[in-house]
Amino acid sequence: MQNSPQRLLAGAAQALREVVGPAVAEAYPRAQLAAAAELLDNLAQRVEWRRDDGDEIVGRARPLLEDATAAAGPTDLQRARAWLVAVPGPGEPGPVLEALAEAQTWAAAHAPDGELAGRLRAFARWDLECEVRRLRNGMFKD
Repeated sequence: MQNSPQRLLAGAAQALREVVGPAVAEAYPRAQLAAAAELLDNLAQRVEWRRDDGDEIVGRARPLLEDATAAAGPTDLQRARAWLVAVPGPGEPGPVLEALAEAQTWAAAHAPDGELAGRLRAFARWDLECEVRRLRNGMFKD
C-alpha cells in the first residue's frame, strides 16, 4: 500500500533540501534544487489520487473492514471503525489503507490462518499488483 501523493512529494522536496542540497557546492545547481523543492511543495497541495483508483480501493476495502470489525472485540480496530462510520472523500485511499493495515495486524495476531486474514492478504496482493502495473520505469516490467 502506498503513501499519499502529498507525503511522497513532500518527502522528495525534503530530501532535495536536506540531503541533496548540502552536497551541492555550486550556487546555480543549489538554486535549481531549491526551486525544484519549492515546486514539489506546491504540487503536494494540488495533487490528489485518481478518483477511480481510490474508489476501487474503497469499494474493495469496505466489506473487509466490516468483517474485521465484526470479528474483533469492541475496543479493537478503532481506525477501521472510525473509517467505516466516516464518509470518505472521493478517491482518498489514505485513511482506508491505514485501517486495512490495522486489520491485517489484528488478523495476523488473532487468526493468522483464518479466512479473514487470507482475504486481507489477497487484498494486499491485489493492491501491490495494481501498483506494479502503474509504475513508469522498466524495473518491474516483463
